[in-house]
Amino acid sequence: MKIQPLKINRFRKTLLFRQALETGALMGTGDMVAQTLIERKKLERNYDPSRTLMFLLLGSFFVGPMLSAWYKCLYKLGHRDKDKSQTVILLQKVLLDQLVFAPSSLVVVLSILSLMQGGNLKSAKEEIKEKYVDILVKNWQVWPAIQMFNFYLVPLKYQVLLVQSLGLLWNTYLSWKIHN
Repeated sequence: MKIQPLKINRFRKTLLFRQALETGALMGTGDMVAQTLIERKKLERNYDPSRTLMFLLLGSFFVGPMLSAWYKCLYKLGHRDKDKSQTVILLQKVLLDQLVFAPSSLVVVLSILSLMQGGNLKSAKEEIKEKYVDILVKNWQVWPAIQMFNFYLVPLKYQVLLVQSLGLLWNTYLSWKIHN
């Protein structure tokens, strides 16, 4: 009987690890695409591998685990309220995601990237002041429809992967926007 909880716990840890690695790889790839295709940097000359590494590390150690935990919270929210319709629960999830999670996580991501690039809290604050509103508005133009699909049709264990796979384009935009 005690073997079953052990297997479930191992699966959860493996899933979180996999989601963290997938997110890091896709965020790093997004930066690489931004540098080579959008900014037209040549791999052998102007390409900045440390910038890609920063995105990879940010995705692996922060964004991936953060998304995994967030989606678990939203999933529990949907299973806690048995009296509400699926439509109401879906709208609640999307609204929480876009009005609570997106704005706050964007502040943290911009701050961490600024600090990883050698900045201090003052430069992080300037970075946020300069880029936050544009990125958040673009987020609201892109993500609500994706999240409706994600929360309604995609099983919890694949939600981070779906968002980060579609997020490859978002990460490309985010990297370009932050660095230009």
